[in-house]
Amino acid sequence: MQRGLSLLPVHIKWLSIMRKTYFDAANKFEPYSALYFAGATPDQVKEAIVTLLEPYIRDKSKLRELAVSFFATEAVCVGQLSSRKNWKELLDCCFNIRESAIRVNERMAFEVIGFFELAITAAQANYALMVIFEVPKDELALDEFAFELFRTIGSVIESNLQPYIKELYCLLTVASSKVPDIKSVVAADFGQICEKLEKALKNNLLLTPEPWSLRVNQWRNIAQHHSYIVRDDSVVAMYGKAQPPKQIILSRAELLDLARELGCAEEFPRNHNHQPYREIGSVPPSD
Repeated sequence: MQRGLSLLPVHIKWLSIMRKTYFDAANKFEPYSALYFAGATPDQVKEAIVTLLEPYIRDKSKLRELAVSFFATEAVCVGQLSSRKNWKELLDCCFNIRESAIRVNERMAFEVIGFFELAITAAQANYALMVIFEVPKDELALDEFAFELFRTIGSVIESNLQPYIKELYCLLTVASSKVPDIKSVVAADFGQICEKLEKALKNNLLLTPEPWSLRVNQWRNIAQHHSYIVRDDSVVAMYGKAQPPKQIILSRAELLDLARELGCAEEFPRNHNHQPYREIGSVPPSD
């Protein structure tokens, strides 16, 4: 007991450091405090949130009432995704699928959203832990750098993106006036779901980040199976079932760009709530 008590201040200090690390990483991409400290009034900050979220929230009175107390986090995520044209297109693509599903079969759409809620909440918690424990990798040798980035890429895609993508596939099924077998989708091979979803979408960039022309499930496989080697100043990744397998060659800078595009680099530039597959999905629609 005495030993436990003697360690208590250490645990409290460690939790405090972890909490500060998380908020420092999150606040790096949160614009509203910056607006406030730059001289904007609270009302002006609120108006900025309302203006940004108006296209996505049905109940405008609720938006205005809860802009700061409830919707500020959503505004941060939407603001990040709106900072680049291609990210904004992905956000709107996902949001339109969700809204179409609700229009076609509201009950079924919210059954899908409710079913995936626990998995997505866990995914967001895992992502928050990655933010906490992420450290700069500038000083690592290329083989160590590749190992660390692919380890994170594999984890983010497998445990964080996968539930979002499978939920989106189910919502797209509902939007097509069909009833999805949700449990079968959850159990299905991730690559098969990605392939089906990509065929059904007009925007292939949702699952295939530019400029690599490789779907997220293939990046997941490369990472999980360590299907890459370091050759001179490049990382050579192998993928596919063909023999010999296909190759894609990445410089150190390109590998970092890939990680940033997937939200896996030290800057975590894509929404720390997570990826553009559900962004506004947690905002409750009005009755």
